[in-house]
Amino acid sequence: MLGSDADEEYSKYLPGRIAEGIALAEKNLVPARLGWATGSDPNNVFCRRFLMKPGTAKTNRFGGTANDRAQMNPGHLNPNAIERTGPADTEVSVLSIETRDGRPLALLANYSTHYAGAPAVSADYFGVFCGRITELVQAEGLAPPMVAMLSNGTSGDANCNDFLHPRRRYDRFTVGEDVARAAFAAYETIRYYDWVPLVMEEKRLVLGVRMPTAQEVTEAGEVLAGIEDRKPQSLEQIYARETILLSEMPPSRELKLQAIRVGRLGIAAMPNEVFGSTGLEIKQKSPLEPTFSIELANGYDGYIPPPEQHALGGYTTWRARSSLLEVAAEPKIKAAVLALLDEVARRRSDEALVPSEGPAPGR
Repeated sequence: MLGSDADEEYSKYLPGRIAEGIALAEKNLVPARLGWATGSDPNNVFCRRFLMKPGTAKTNRFGGTANDRAQMNPGHLNPNAIERTGPADTEVSVLSIETRDGRPLALLANYSTHYAGAPAVSADYFGVFCGRITELVQAEGLAPPMVAMLSNGTSGDANCNDFLHPRRRYDRFTVGEDVARAAFAAYETIRYYDWVPLVMEEKRLVLGVRMPTAQEVTEAGEVLAGIEDRKPQSLEQIYARETILLSEMPPSRELKLQAIRVGRLGIAAMPNEVFGSTGLEIKQKSPLEPTFSIELANGYDGYIPPPEQHALGGYTTWRARSSLLEVAAEPKIKAAVLALLDEVARRRSDEALVPSEGPAPGR
């Protein structure tokens, strides 16, 4: 995406590995109990997008915007940065699954910071988290091993940098440790259930694509003339290439949206990079308590800035394969996800939920 192409070898390799994982999971099925809880890590997630003084935000000739007022990553203590354009979600959500006698089977967590930064081939702080939470819940060396997972929450406009203050030192190890500690604190409060309703609903939503004009395509071709098969290097070349690629794509995209109910817990799944304000609104309006969202789920259909954020311009709105959907995409996706959450909340009663009599939390 955005100046690069798919790794065809990996694209062919991945489906078989997914199938192997499903077969292995089926082989390891045992009676289980599960529970959920929420914690918080406010130290590693901040809105990275800022309203700038007029005339100071970065611009992009082929971004499809004009007179940009917003800028991503403006730098620490930048005098031209007026304020953050939105909130960040600091919650750490945890879903824990274990055997009836208390042996950990799996743990899914959710946190809404983008990434911490790592070498070219790395699982970033997500991988560090999985290793540390396995240690914290004393699940090392189990056979079969516990499966630990950390999903990306709504981090489309968030990262680890607090640009309102001087630069601080962090890396994937410190961030992974902090999130694991927050998840473990929540884990120790979990009440487990031997039975809960499991419900999933899915919707396919067709949305328009912001297509470039014929004039923009012509100008993009002129910028790219002469670079032949070389990858684009400058911002102008990258977005000129994106302009041509978009012009060759269909004018609409079909998105897969999901809502999952696990007892009283709600999970929303969207194939987008979602702003913190969107995720917080979904949590606030969901009929299930708690609720969290997994972004970049079941595909990739780019950033979905709320319409008022589109009006400010900036990187996450610049037209490309990484931000291509219609301006009204965010409210349409949000409404569809909330409708799905309403549906799964109605499908089965949780009045019969009775806490398990197995080992107590924090054992």
